[in-house]
Amino acid sequence: MIDYIEPNTFCVLNLYNSLTLSGNNLSATNLYCLEKVSYLYLANVQLKGEIDQKRIGNPQSVQRLDFERNKISRINFDNMTRLDILYVGSNELNKFSEKITNCE
Repeated sequence: MIDYIEPNTFCVLNLYNSLTLSGNNLSATNLYCLEKVSYLYLANVQLKGEIDQKRIGNPQSVQRLDFERNKISRINFDNMTRLDILYVGSNELNKFSEKITNCE
């Protein structure tokens, strides 16, 4: 089980579009350099509280994002215009960013 990721670990990886970190303990970890990831799987990684796109590596190209089975209470995204699928089951959500709920 992974419980810490060095801040620039993913900055040196240029040729990937999918990243699965599900099932690890990443509650205190902020991810960096995930701008080009299309599929990001963060199910059951012990994320808690508010999640914004900076905390998960600012994945502006993400199309599918899986946050299932965490303890997230709020999701606040600004510039994730390519997001098609967002999995958030089994969380403690009480508020979504207006930009998520008003998608075109």
